[in-house]
Amino acid sequence: KACGYDTTMVYPTDAAFAGTRRFYQSIGFDRVIDAAKHRAVDGRQRDAFYLGLVGRQLKAADQTSPRRPQFIVASSMASHGPWDFKFAPEAAKPGETLRWNADPEMDEYLWRLLLSRRDHAEFRQRMQGELPGRRILYVDYGDHQPSLAAMPLKQAVAIADGGRSWQMDPASKGFETYYAVSAQGFMPHYPSRSIPILEAAHLPIVTVMAAGLPLDPVMAERARLLERCNGLYGTCPNHEQVLVFQRWLADGGWVKSR
Repeated sequence: KACGYDTTMVYPTDAAFAGTRRFYQSIGFDRVIDAAKHRAVDGRQRDAFYLGLVGRQLKAADQTSPRRPQFIVASSMASHGPWDFKFAPEAAKPGETLRWNADPEMDEYLWRLLLSRRDHAEFRQRMQGELPGRRILYVDYGDHQPSLAAMPLKQAVAIADGGRSWQMDPASKGFETYYAVSAQGFMPHYPSRSIPILEAAHLPIVTVMAAGLPLDPVMAERARLLERCNGLYGTCPNHEQVLVFQRWLADGGWVKSR
């Protein structure tokens, strides 16, 4: 918002749940488009549905004077669990295999990622035709793998405290997903070196850097921490750097603790 952006959150279900709308508004979102507004028949629609809402907001903003840049976050439940049923089976192409390994839930997860990839590719192609010449940064961030949901939630704390589950190890592959950065109309800026694993806490600074936006003091510190920890945060080998950053945020009044 400090850079003049108009901000929108597209949410798949009722944003009244657990104070979701209040949270997004408290961190600066101008509007929240949830089920009460987009009227989806249920909370699990293909990504194409939510991307359609994004495109509608982009085109509406493009026709507004003065034109303001848009920051839009769209959340989707398409690849979220449970994975014990076939989602959107009608989308399978003739002769297309939907089995890749011996784990049916992992196969379903991969199928939903494939659908997401197709939806995003179609959306970007459509934006090139409907908003030619516009600079658009796309950042995709995937949902967690089925293995992370295999542990009973009621026992999660006890299992984690007892160190009895590989799924609760911060370095577990169960926490791994994908992220992707691409753009229309310009070349995104990337960190100065290759980062094999990016922990989620660093995704905001990667997004801001990719867009080529000026860095405020907090983002400048985040950029330095990204380099020092080589993309890691909770599992950064030099965890003292993370603690120093967090203390700097609190002491500088950038965050408020209660």
